[in-house]
Amino acid sequence: MTGKSNKETQVQKKGKSENLFKLAKTRMPGGVSSPVRAIKPYPFYTKSAKGAFIETEDGDRLIDCVMGYGPL
Repeated sequence: MTGKSNKETQVQKKGKSENLFKLAKTRMPGGVSSPVRAIKPYPFYTKSAKGAFIETEDGDRLIDCVMGYGPL
């Protein structure tokens, strides 16, 4: 455990999700299609999902506590 917040870790990572969010903001207002996806500093983008797990474009494996993330 690093003691850093998710936001700090996400900003340091600067992976594909940041670039995808920049592109999405040119296509739709706010860059997201639902407020549930408006995670700061930028949302994650799903590469794949199986069962309760989501793999992001940045390579993180997350537990889907939103039951379909609105849906995927």
